[in-house]
Amino acid sequence: AVSDIVVNAPVPEALQTALGHALCIAGARSADEYHRLISEAGFQPARGHDVSSVLLDTVRQITQRLQLAEVIACLQQSGLPPALENPAAALDAARGFIAQGGLGYRLFVVRAPRIGT
Repeated sequence: AVSDIVVNAPVPEALQTALGHALCIAGARSADEYHRLISEAGFQPARGHDVSSVLLDTVRQITQRLQLAEVIACLQQSGLPPALENPAAALDAARGFIAQGGLGYRLFVVRAPRIGT
């Protein structure tokens, strides 16, 4: 089984950033692309399960981690790296992209090729 974030629509410009890459949104593949890659690797796609319901919870967890990073950076008076400064806009864009159905999370169940037949 393989699970990953899948895109169902073009990724918005606001998520084509370092943070978008860190969130695994920028550069994500479509379900069709995963099926093609699985087939090219010699496996047979058996079925897929949409488990997109976990995405908003994942964004919530990332938000909490970034808030903790901001507190630590403030305590150390070093500030966040430029790619992580003011992540609110990217996180809002991610939530909106998920709510519009542009981003999903999918579990792909595959069959190994038969050997010796």
